[in-house]
Amino acid sequence: MLRFNSLKVWAVAAVLATAAQAQTNIEVNAGLQLNLSQPGARSLGMGGAFIGLADDATAAYTNPAGLANLSVGEVSLEARGWDYRTTYTDEGFGVFNGNSLDDSGLIEGEAESSTGGYSFGALTLPWKNWVFSLYSHKLADYEVSFETHGAEFGDRYLLLAQAHTSLEVDGTGFAAATRIGDSFSLGLGVISYKYAWDASVRRFRNRFTLGSDFWVNEQEVTAFGEENEDRVVAGSLGFEWKITERWRLGGVYRQGPEFEFSTSNTLGPDNSSQRVFASGTGIFKVPDVTGLGIAYKSTSFRVLFDWVHIKYSQLTENTANVFGSSEMSEAAAGLTLDDGHELHLGFEYVWANIKNPIAVRVGSWLDPDHRIRYEGPFNTSQQQGTALIFRPGDDELHYSAGAGVSFSDGRFELNVAADFSERIDTASASLVVRFF
Repeated sequence: MLRFNSLKVWAVAAVLATAAQAQTNIEVNAGLQLNLSQPGARSLGMGGAFIGLADDATAAYTNPAGLANLSVGEVSLEARGWDYRTTYTDEGFGVFNGNSLDDSGLIEGEAESSTGGYSFGALTLPWKNWVFSLYSHKLADYEVSFETHGAEFGDRYLLLAQAHTSLEVDGTGFAAATRIGDSFSLGLGVISYKYAWDASVRRFRNRFTLGSDFWVNEQEVTAFGEENEDRVVAGSLGFEWKITERWRLGGVYRQGPEFEFSTSNTLGPDNSSQRVFASGTGIFKVPDVTGLGIAYKSTSFRVLFDWVHIKYSQLTENTANVFGSSEMSEAAAGLTLDDGHELHLGFEYVWANIKNPIAVRVGSWLDPDHRIRYEGPFNTSQQQGTALIFRPGDDELHYSAGAGVSFSDGRFELNVAADFSERIDTASASLVVRFF
């Protein structure tokens, strides 16, 4: 559909605000998928439920108190792959009725992307009444690119956009656990995170210039430029209580790191003034996590249930306004995100009385909607345009399955697993080597 100059343009182009906390309000952040999954193919196969059991090297991250379950040294390695399907507002018509948006006329686009590689590694060693672990973990690995074709509202429209973002969060940590009596253990961890976030949006007046060098303006977000190796340190605490021989209760608190990012706003050739119009800095806060898990464990069968609280609301505290005007600052203040409550259920059955024991696992978990959304008011064109871009998503139900086999009297263990949902699929393979 052609756009005419007689239309009043909701011009997503102007000045960039200075330091602020959390995210920015460029449209590529509307669909950012930040899934803070537990490491390990074994955990993945059981729907991510592992806080109450935590009896292998991945406990260093999942629940450091669980390290006290390990009586021998071990090395653990994992590789993961992710397939993402990211939705975004592409085109169509949005209608505002007072303080509500009728989005039935809007058309969503879907961008597919894949990432993968090394995701977890740990060296774990017991010493006297302690167990120590040195580990690394990829907390997030996400990338997406897409083009929009300009949604309309009234006699206005959003500028066509070409967007890209990539996010990586890698942690290197040290964890330790000790037993207190026969039934209780405590653990703590210190994690040094490295963070890379690049996001950019170029905006165009019409489809004839979309993707060309004749753009209106461009916003860019960069965390720690390519040569910057700064790291941010965060901590974790965990406990595990062996209630009976078969029942265990575990809990963990994991602090999310805060990273600095820089921003720039460039006027494009379409404005006859291609230059950096403004720049600033902000803080990206990875959400804090609190979890409780209960596990039933017999010789051959395990049942696990985890409740995990994620402070997603920290992502929208004082959202940075990249558009400068007071009207857009008011619109940015209306962006919100609720804390999430994940529920994980997992099962494991082990055929232990054979030469090479085999385990099968299944699980499911509820992933609450954590897309940033705009809830009003809708009085100005800037507020209405923001509402078209930042719309709520849906809760998702994940299903998972996995298997494992042990060799050489338990010295070697190989696990594989996959997790499926509407928006993201995850595959994992891990190897454990134990030193008896």
